[in-house]
Amino acid sequence: MTEKEFLRAVKGADRRFFKMAADRAADPQAFAAKYGAGGTRKMKSAEKKHHKKLAWGVVLAAALVGGGGIAAAVAMRGGFGIVSEESRDMRSMVEEQHAEALSLNLTDQQWNAMQSDSYGSTGYGCAFPTENGWYHSYDETAAPSDGELGEEFFEAQQELYPTKLYLENLPLMFCDGETGEDVPLCARPNCLHDGSIYCEATSNTYRRSDPVCVDGVIYASALKTLNFDELKSDGTVPKKTTAVLLSYAPDGTGITELCTFGEQYTDVICTPVVHRGYVFCIFMKINPLEYDAAGFVTKSDSGYAILGYEIATGKATEIYSCMPKAGSGIRQDAPWTFSAGGDYLFYSIGNGTWQNTNKQGIYALNLTDGSHKQLVDKEAVFAVSGSKVYYTDFDATPDKVKSTDAATGETETLYNGSLSYSVTDGSYIYSAEADKSREVMSYAVRVLDMTGKEVASLRVPDHQCVRRIMVFGDTVTVITDGVITEYQGQIQETSGIIAKDAAVLSCSREALLAGNAEWKQACTLVKMHEIDMEAWRAEHPEPEN
Repeated sequence: MTEKEFLRAVKGADRRFFKMAADRAADPQAFAAKYGAGGTRKMKSAEKKHHKKLAWGVVLAAALVGGGGIAAAVAMRGGFGIVSEESRDMRSMVEEQHAEALSLNLTDQQWNAMQSDSYGSTGYGCAFPTENGWYHSYDETAAPSDGELGEEFFEAQQELYPTKLYLENLPLMFCDGETGEDVPLCARPNCLHDGSIYCEATSNTYRRSDPVCVDGVIYASALKTLNFDELKSDGTVPKKTTAVLLSYAPDGTGITELCTFGEQYTDVICTPVVHRGYVFCIFMKINPLEYDAAGFVTKSDSGYAILGYEIATGKATEIYSCMPKAGSGIRQDAPWTFSAGGDYLFYSIGNGTWQNTNKQGIYALNLTDGSHKQLVDKEAVFAVSGSKVYYTDFDATPDKVKSTDAATGETETLYNGSLSYSVTDGSYIYSAEADKSREVMSYAVRVLDMTGKEVASLRVPDHQCVRRIMVFGDTVTVITDGVITEYQGQIQETSGIIAKDAAVLSCSREALLAGNAEWKQACTLVKMHEIDMEAWRAEHPEPEN
């Protein structure tokens, strides 16, 4: 596999595809043995599906052009086993920078960490309730679920049932709670909702994060460019692209650029958090080293930065950055989760298999003095309540759920078990977990006390895979994937496909704790259709390797 082919393959942000590309690059024979005859088709389908998602393109392109090759590119972001020897001791080449004499005008307002499990900050979709319905944004190009046939089915879904909403930017939608009508959040007359600059819900002028809604205001961090169609196929970004913070009018009447962060920030990393009177964002940050004649970055150092926007004054501040030394050519790992509580921002980096392996873990940034520290030395999904993070210690036998307090540094073992999609209020842990004892795909939302004792449980309808869990006041919400293809290695139907709509399901938290809750489908995110996959596959033979 050539570097050019690999770059095209890993341009998508999907981790499963990234892993397949890395496996194939490392050992094509082992790849064939592991993934079988459908492996190449699945990877080709994923490549086609993600060809416009340039989330990591600038960094990967720089890694390849800068001489790091495939190993360096994979090492930067989830290489899953391909780690250059040089990356083992690159930690000394990284520089952490803190805002001088950090002084933020912090308010008492707190981020509702229960409105997003840690997976939710990675940009796969969101939903949040209003008085008369739901706002939502869902990645229609994301893989519907794990399984050998998932990618193939979704490619068929897009081909046979095309929709105007398969756009570079995830459309922001509103679902009426009474009628169930689902429309783009755009009040422009005669708008086609086609990704043009005219549309308030789908404009491709901004490649944005998932939005968040706090106190009636919808925020999103974004990368802005007025020549989006001119992005190069190799993933490089125009010199004049810039990072901005947006607010969307809740009635669809406009998008406001609250601030411009600057041209050195080149990509959106995580969903923003709104905490202590600020909107906090994480962006990739580069130090451009070389441009081509058209002004595209062809070589750079890159890292990440945390920025804060003060809601009251409109002032934007870079609070913290982690960058390589100028000219070193290092691509620094970037966070993939983001949350907040008390005086702290929390995020997680790495899985121990790519560049700067000694930096993986959960980190806390103190907003009162700018100090920054590692709380946990292993990557983990986590839940937040106040100054504590809750996570799984997979090095323990058996696995153990622990908490670490950023304020005191104290770590407590809570119970034997693990966290999946989870949020917590410090009294209960709300977790969406697969029930592997059943012969069909089955998830349940479980409520556990802080000793691990189950106090309530509600099964999600069969064949629906939970992607996220959120709690808004008395409303417990899950987002489900659109299709289940196989479970525990067994195809569930002869066609290999059970088509289910991607949906937002909700129930009352009070009723859940009382043991009498029922799920209500609040809105449909993506309509799935039954497809004769054998006939479709006959018309789409697997391409030659």
